[in-house]
Amino acid sequence: MRKLGILCLAIVLIFMLGGCAEMFISDEFKQIMEQTPASMQEIWEIDDEYEFVSELSMHIAEKCDYGSNLDVLSDEEKVFYITQTLEMEVNNGGFWQFLYNVEEDVFSNTVSAFSEIGAEKTAALCQNAFSAFEKDLPADRVARIQFLSGVGMEECYEILSEYDDLFYAYEEDLNKLNYTYVQNHADAFS
Repeated sequence: MRKLGILCLAIVLIFMLGGCAEMFISDEFKQIMEQTPASMQEIWEIDDEYEFVSELSMHIAEKCDYGSNLDVLSDEEKVFYITQTLEMEVNNGGFWQFLYNVEEDVFSNTVSAFSEIGAEKTAALCQNAFSAFEKDLPADRVARIQFLSGVGMEECYEILSEYDDLFYAYEEDLNKLNYTYVQNHADAFS
C-alpha cells in the first residue's frame, strides 16, 4: 500500500509541476518504483497480514488491469478485488468517490463481496449507503454518474457523509477478514 500511495503522490506532483517534478522525487522513491511487483510466490511468503493483503491487492489490481478486465479473475479474486476497491475508494474520497469511479460489475457485487468475506456489518453499511438516495442508484456507471450529477455534489456528500463516518470507524477488521478469506481460498488465487 505504501508503494501505491507514493505512486499516487508522484503522479499528482508530475501532473501539477510538469517535468519539473523529477527534481523533487527522492532516490528512495525511485528505488521503490523500479522494483518489480511481487510475484504470487513472493506474496505467499509474506508473514505480515497487512503487507500480504496490500501486496496481493496490487497484484490482483494489475492482473485485471485495475478493474478493466475482471474476466481474468477467479470468482474469489473478484471478491477480494471488489472489497479492496471499495476500501481504497472510500478511504480516498468517501462513498461518493466509489460510486463515481467504479464500473457496473464492481458496484453490483459490492454488498455480496463483503458478505462473502464475512463482513456483514460492512455489507449492510454499503447497502444502506447505496440506498440513501430517493431513487435507486443505477448500476451502469454512466447512468450512475448522470444520476449523481443530477443530485449535485454537495447534496451527495451530505447524504453520504454519515456512511463515510461509519465506514471510517471500522467496526470489522476488513484486513483480517480479507486475509482469512484468501487463505481459505488459496487455490483460487494466481
